[in-house]
Amino acid sequence: MDTLIFLGVVALLHVAGFVWWQWDSARRRARETADARAEALRWYERLGGQVMNLHGDAPAVRQALVDAGERYNAAGSQLEQARTVRQYEIARDTALEGLAHVQAARTALGLDAHQPARPAHPPAPEW
Repeated sequence: MDTLIFLGVVALLHVAGFVWWQWDSARRRARETADARAEALRWYERLGGQVMNLHGDAPAVRQALVDAGERYNAAGSQLEQARTVRQYEIARDTALEGLAHVQAARTALGLDAHQPARPAHPPAPEW
């Protein structure tokens, strides 16, 4: 009888551990997805601000801004449909491609295009 109780307790502990592990995994995935979404939105909004504020008549500038605008629209569509970390990363990469076109437009306009669109080393988190 004692063996049966012991086995029941062990089984109950295994089930409880499995339930906790599933809950923690779901919570971690949700946090990672939210972080990826925030990162993608950050670059998408930065691209939008650049596209809306740059103007030029030179053909190179116009083409670079058209290309950046296309990436802005594509990134927006990707953000609307994204549900996974990888999908948000793709939207972020599309926005970064658009920022590369913005840099080309800024160079053609003679503006300060030497600043990288993405920092080489992200700032350390402040704990």
